[in-house]
Amino acid sequence: MTFDEIMKKITSKLTGDPKVDVKYLMHQGDNYKNHNFSKEISRAIGRLVYELVPEDLREEFNKMQNNNNLGIEKIIEETDFQIYKNNWERALEVIESLINNIVELNWYNDDSVSKYCSFNNLFEEILYKEIFKPSKEIRKIPENYAWVYFKYGIILVELKRLDEATAALKKANNYNPINVDILFELCEIYKLKNDWVNYLEVTNKCLEYSYNSKALARCYRNYGYYYIENGNYEIATHLYFLSLNFDQNAKIAQSQLLYISQKTGKKIESPTHDEVEKSLKKHKIQLGVNNLVLGISMAIGMDAFKSNNIEAAKYFTGIFYDLTNDENAKNILEQLNKLEANST
Repeated sequence: MTFDEIMKKITSKLTGDPKVDVKYLMHQGDNYKNHNFSKEISRAIGRLVYELVPEDLREEFNKMQNNNNLGIEKIIEETDFQIYKNNWERALEVIESLINNIVELNWYNDDSVSKYCSFNNLFEEILYKEIFKPSKEIRKIPENYAWVYFKYGIILVELKRLDEATAALKKANNYNPINVDILFELCEIYKLKNDWVNYLEVTNKCLEYSYNSKALARCYRNYGYYYIENGNYEIATHLYFLSLNFDQNAKIAQSQLLYISQKTGKKIESPTHDEVEKSLKKHKIQLGVNNLVLGISMAIGMDAFKSNNIEAAKYFTGIFYDLTNDENAKNILEQLNKLEANST
């Protein structure tokens, strides 16, 4: 029997009486503890039991969960403070205490029917579903485990424990496959290892998933660095200028252009749009933001605007405007700001 068939069989015998049904479900959990789908069935039964228990017990559970989340947030804050102070060994102790005592003991590990994710926002969740087309049911977890492993990876990189850092960042990526900050940190490891195949592969993913201008700028700086390493200064120049188009204040891009000028002994001149387009096409690099990102942000932003959902409309239209500087999007944002001001 498939997982769905088993759960249909189990739920078909629920009576509607919580006392009877909770006992019955716990018994079913025991019956299937040696089944191939034991983990999946146990989790599904746990969710059913949660829905059936009295409201006061559910509130106690939620309170305990919220306290747990607050504890995690405090540990992350302490980790950030130690990172700020460059106390990397202490930061490692703090984050490892969290991982060993809480994170690694949780239920939030993927199984054959569920994928557990901790997205930073609704846009990431929508983009993930559109790009990855997941066959498993997406279950959002209350704690940001992606961020925990991301911090862990950063600390391990600073301590030169690159293999462990890679493993931590891959766990972070599994919890949030669409987050480019995690992927950028992986790129830094591949850069340190001179692993240019993986460096380029991950940078390609970053460009596909980026939904803000600063991330796009960093993508093109990554490509620029790759081509400098390969001695191709012409496309590197084009890429750094393109990066500045999305983030004019990026000092790294400016310093790299100066480096190219010194290396080649030539004055660096801004390329035309056609030159950049031709150069990127030749090397099969996406020019500008992924059209899917623009389509999602525009479509949802407009639907929210029509539905008078000001907060959502501002958020999604803001993504579109940040990436395009589109005048129509700017006008819509101005209208939304006026509507918001009038409603307060």
